[in-house]
Amino acid sequence: MVKVVLLDIDGTILDSNGQHVEAYMKAAQENGVSADYDLVYKYIGVGGDRIIPKICGQPEDSPLGSSIAERKAKIFSKYKIKLFPHVEDLMRKMIDRGLKIYIATSAEKEDAIALMKEHKLEQYISGYGAHEPHIESKPGPDIVLQGLRAAKMPANEAVMIGDTPWDVMSSHSAGVKCIAVRCGGFSEKHFREENSMPDQIFDD
Repeated sequence: MVKVVLLDIDGTILDSNGQHVEAYMKAAQENGVSADYDLVYKYIGVGGDRIIPKICGQPEDSPLGSSIAERKAKIFSKYKIKLFPHVEDLMRKMIDRGLKIYIATSAEKEDAIALMKEHKLEQYISGYGAHEPHIESKPGPDIVLQGLRAAKMPANEAVMIGDTPWDVMSSHSAGVKCIAVRCGGFSEKHFREENSMPDQIFDD
């Protein structure tokens, strides 16, 4: 029986994937790097440690990588990000059914907490699995495993909800079933291309 829902943020509950791509594109351009839009969008959902090398060919902690990451964060912080429709209603229904909600995101924990507060969702969240320096970002299992540890639940009593192939890979590698939503812009074709089909997939 499922007792815990692990929720991704970007592209799942926040309509933010396009803004992330735009911020990366602008940050790369300002640093003299010509980034491919489709490539950047493809890797939205992984950690900066994985997407920065795809953009500029250098590690995130290199001078160029750090400059792109810092500028991207500043650009993105100026965007007004909206919730997808009915997110709060869905969270409320989950709570009413006795489910616990934990965030499982490639964002930094302090950023994830700030986003939940900004959108007045923090009262629904029981804990966080988020990116930290010592853990592997998505599509590795660490963020999902961190959420499970916070919830003190085994993998077979949890389900992940995300929007990217990286969410599916991360949850499946942690032994957790994954429900995918298409609202983040990833189609069934994208999941098949990455050999990462979710257990279920919905339009929103």
